[in-house]
Amino acid sequence: MDTKNVSQIIIDGVADDIPLMDIYRGIGGGVKKTEFFKAVISLIKSRSIRSDIMVCYCGIDCSRCKTLHATVDDYDELRKTVQAYYDEFGHNIDIKDLNCLGCRSDSMLAGCADCPYMKCGKGKGLSRCDECAEYPCDSLRWYIDKYIKPGAGKFFD
Repeated sequence: MDTKNVSQIIIDGVADDIPLMDIYRGIGGGVKKTEFFKAVISLIKSRSIRSDIMVCYCGIDCSRCKTLHATVDDYDELRKTVQAYYDEFGHNIDIKDLNCLGCRSDSMLAGCADCPYMKCGKGKGLSRCDECAEYPCDSLRWYIDKYIKPGAGKFFD
């Protein structure tokens, strides 16, 4: 399947509010998962699809995440730059295992499976923390200030 067709399938699926993984599964193996997500990132950057399609529970825009970029580009030097972030949370993830395609994908970083924000949001039946009446809770406010705000860390581009 060529890139133009994949891009149009993604554009149409996002317009119909179909989750990215469902769009990918609908392609039926016609493209590698990393190539699919490269196309998604490119479409977000070109503003051909809305950027909130890859936002995590905590508010991270996965399309800007260095771990996701290292995954789709298979780039170990970039993985090394974010390894310390995961070490800080006690995950001690080997560089070969630093792969993620976002918390809404089926290729999520193992350390993120225990994300308290994702667990809380799912437990409340929310799709993102900013839908919560308590948003932002103290824990999330600390995380946003330390890791998400521009200039807060080295985790995002």
